[in-house]
Amino acid sequence: MHSYAVDLETTGLDPKRDRILAFAYVKIGERTVKFGERVLVRMDSVGASAQIHGLLPVDLAKGMDEYALAARIGRLVEEGVIVTFGRHDVEFIRALLRRYGYRAVIRFVDIMQVLMELPSMRMEAASRLRLTLYDAARRLLGISPEEAHDPLEDALLTALLFLKFRGLAKVRRINTHGILL
Repeated sequence: MHSYAVDLETTGLDPKRDRILAFAYVKIGERTVKFGERVLVRMDSVGASAQIHGLLPVDLAKGMDEYALAARIGRLVEEGVIVTFGRHDVEFIRALLRRYGYRAVIRFVDIMQVLMELPSMRMEAASRLRLTLYDAARRLLGISPEEAHDPLEDALLTALLFLKFRGLAKVRRINTHGILL
């Protein structure tokens, strides 16, 4: 079974109301990240979310339509495990697939949930009142990524964290509700 680290940029935080603007994934091999793709979604309005991800309607004008995105994501879901940093991306994927009639079970690993099992990361998250993908990359991978909110870069960081935990035997089983340690 393949693993795919994914990241989304959206128009907001509500999967039932808001839409996906950009989707990116990288395929995770046994010890490597194999390839990636970033897809923009055709959208007329992005609202206030442009302040976070920087995507404007002019950027999205030549993007793929939402139905085509659902088909592409549906294929990834059917053939593998989705790896995310935070469950919110899974909820957006689930909402998109349901809108277009896909009923596939989404097998996923939430790397943030895995991190919160580590006492040191729980303490850091509590002291800072947050735990971001960039915090985790600095702390666990020893790199200082630019906080650009680019979905392909974020999917790559998620894949690298997944490989690190898989190498440490922290990721053992996956189910449709998230990670089981």
